[in-house]
Amino acid sequence: MAAAISELCARGIEISIVENEKPRMYYDNQIARQIQGKEGSEDFSFNSDPDVCDFVVKVPGSYYDIGLLRNADGYGYTPVFDDYTGRPVSGAQTTAVMKGLKDVLGNQWKGETQHWAGVKNDTEAEGSLFSIGKFLASYSKFTAIEAATLAGHSVAGCTEDPETGEINLTINVD
Repeated sequence: MAAAISELCARGIEISIVENEKPRMYYDNQIARQIQGKEGSEDFSFNSDPDVCDFVVKVPGSYYDIGLLRNADGYGYTPVFDDYTGRPVSGAQTTAVMKGLKDVLGNQWKGETQHWAGVKNDTEAEGSLFSIGKFLASYSKFTAIEAATLAGHSVAGCTEDPETGEINLTINVD
């Protein structure tokens, strides 16, 4: 995750990661409201406060952050976030528009994002995970590089298509 965060920072995206914190979401208790105690919640390892995530990817350019919940098996994390965007801020500033995560981190999925784009089983919510496209792409790239290196292979090259976001790694199998 650290390598992905560093790469995005080098690209000019203001982003950081912290441990054991609540991500900014519309509701203060959004994870408890949407996930804990519901079907599928046994897949996660919650803290004593279910809205505190093991890691939070802070995205100051967006109205909300990305929480990373540890999977119950202890391996890996699932991103949970609120991607609502595009409505005027209430009050006197009616012309201001909030920036959602997709506005900062890209959106490879062409559907509409919902207010809660956390973990759900319907296809719309699954597709909305791509609204954090640049973060997931960078994280996936560095995970693949680390796996190849740990297996004793070397990475000969990496190319990225700026239009599609497709990443191609060339790995030498030694």
